[in-house]
Amino acid sequence: GNIAAGRGHLKGDSIRAERAPGHPYLLSLAVGDAPDSDVPDPAVIKRMLRIQVGLSTLLVFLVGVLGTSFFDSRVGVFSAIVTAVYPTFIGFSHYLWAQPLYSVLMVSALILALRLRAGAHTVLAAFCGLVLGAASLTREITIPIAMLIAAWLFTTAPRELRMRAFKQGAIMLALAAFVVLPWTYRNYRLFERFVPVSTLGTFAVHEGNSFREKHWIHITSSHMRPFRRAYFAIDDEVERMAFAKQENRAQFDGNWPRLVYRKAIRTFSLMLTPDSFIFKKVSNRRYASLNLARFRVVLILTIAAYLAVAAAGAFGIASANQGNRLLACLVFCVLTAIHFFTSSNSRYRVPWMPMIIPFAVYAVCEWRNIRARAGWRIWPAAVLVLLLLGWCLPFFLPDAISLWKTGRYTDAMR
Repeated sequence: GNIAAGRGHLKGDSIRAERAPGHPYLLSLAVGDAPDSDVPDPAVIKRMLRIQVGLSTLLVFLVGVLGTSFFDSRVGVFSAIVTAVYPTFIGFSHYLWAQPLYSVLMVSALILALRLRAGAHTVLAAFCGLVLGAASLTREITIPIAMLIAAWLFTTAPRELRMRAFKQGAIMLALAAFVVLPWTYRNYRLFERFVPVSTLGTFAVHEGNSFREKHWIHITSSHMRPFRRAYFAIDDEVERMAFAKQENRAQFDGNWPRLVYRKAIRTFSLMLTPDSFIFKKVSNRRYASLNLARFRVVLILTIAAYLAVAAAGAFGIASANQGNRLLACLVFCVLTAIHFFTSSNSRYRVPWMPMIIPFAVYAVCEWRNIRARAGWRIWPAAVLVLLLLGWCLPFFLPDAISLWKTGRYTDAMR
């Protein structure tokens, strides 16, 4: 209720910027006149869930528009249908997490960017910048993506239209900064240091680069518990960041070659594993009405849906025209790079699956022409699909077996 009351990001008596404020602010609108209490008000929770469900419903429509903007109306219609039945999206529709909001914002930004590239009026660049600014306040990974979208507009524009594309990109970035910088200034006033959006980055770097000597490819709750306990025991947020930075330096000192090798494998494995947070919710016994037999159907459908969309999406990106392909590759390169340096998890790919879906639908609709349109790029796509099936699927197999037998992960507290 602190955000709803205008007091900002607070936790107890401390001023916080632990997480990006965009999604908490949106949920704070559901608090209304409810009294501030440590015990959740069921009516407030219900209103929050309606916001999440509304965002997820809006996402279905927006992905349809995105598919039409990337390709044509046929791809758009089928993209919306796939989004509506995609199991992980259904699961996140009633999580009080930022993924639905962030997905809506990023899909909207991509639609506007594609419209700009198609020759839409420059005023849309301002709207695109505002949306990217809101997305940056929801997940700060958007800041470098916004810069690359501006560069993409410029480099894919015909030579005679590049000055217009440059102006559009500049307007877009200026409006995005207009949204983000007040929060950045607020953080500077509070912490006396540059914190663009949140302070959780150093924490994420430590979690993503902490390795056990054995079974280092997996992250377990028992392995991370000592650091988390020490980190969250520090009340002052600046001291927290300093502590995490000190721990990070100790991790990296003299370990770069081995660290890079291990991190590359673990990032790829954790980001592309057929895991889903539906399974986490079931593992924590959050669906009382879902018995084991029904859950097994959900388990199979969720894994199959992800593998089908990811595999078809790889071929769709490979066979798309140069502008569409370049935009997708730029976004995924940023996503991979940032999670290479920080923590990796299947939930971090959730906001980007709506962008993959139109490419997957395109590949299915045009499957007869995929080889001719993809050319040599069909081979990298085929290698990625083989890695999904030959490495990422077996990587998840122990958890899949445990979920099938008991409805719980091998690491139950994950």
